[in-house]
Amino acid sequence: MSRINMMSIFDHKFKVLLHSFNKTRASFNLLRHLCITKGPNDEDIIPVDLSYASYENQETQTRNHPPILILHGYLASKRNWIGTSKRLFNEINPQRKILAVDMRNHGDSTRSNEHTNYHLVEDFRHFIEQFQLKMVILLGHSYGGLISMIFALFYPDLVEKLIIVEMTPRDQTKNFRHIWTVLDTIDKIKVPPKIPMSLARKLMNQEMEQRKMNKDDRLFLLTQLIQKTDGKKKFEPDTQQYFPKAEFRYVSGAGHSVHADKPRQFLEICSEFLNRDS
Repeated sequence: MSRINMMSIFDHKFKVLLHSFNKTRASFNLLRHLCITKGPNDEDIIPVDLSYASYENQETQTRNHPPILILHGYLASKRNWIGTSKRLFNEINPQRKILAVDMRNHGDSTRSNEHTNYHLVEDFRHFIEQFQLKMVILLGHSYGGLISMIFALFYPDLVEKLIIVEMTPRDQTKNFRHIWTVLDTIDKIKVPPKIPMSLARKLMNQEMEQRKMNKDDRLFLLTQLIQKTDGKKKFEPDTQQYFPKAEFRYVSGAGHSVHADKPRQFLEICSEFLNRDS
């Protein structure tokens, strides 16, 4: 089975993920939750050319280290990653080329009436083939993180590492504002640490019901309730269901754009992960 190292970075509500996973099990479960029926290589999926900005020097041009591809979030573009790309390039060792890429219908990339998750995945496969790259590291923010994870599930041999920022495997793009309301609600709920999980779930359900959360949200969140080694209960996004060896990092005081709000912490986390031996 193919194994990929992965890190995911979140603000104080979410987290950062470092992981290797089982491709076969993860891909079927993930696609089922995304409710997508078509996959890469369907005849009607035609990739488009993507605009990009490159950060490199003479040394990185001659090295064989896989480059880093940065995938921006929804309605963003490569321009949002100019400063981060430059600083990250100078901090990683060994240095490697960084390519900040515009998704289709974003920035300077090709416009198209076709726009699904799988179209974006195939665009990046086409991009990698154009550059004759054997392997890459994907750094995806928000929606770009979702596309990065789907890409890695279908093309694990093309991915050395993943850095996922502010996104879990479930598709949150359909109701993005709603997820913040849910998270703000569960942040305010406190449960005594030294009680059985069954009782903790019952109390949490009562609290969420009193706060007018709908039944579907409550049932889903209760499946994500875990008990830590100190006995405290907390909600974990379902990332580890798909990526069982994931490691997480929180960045306190940051908003959705962790790389812009807390650049120093973000760069330290990314550099430490990228500088490790694969």
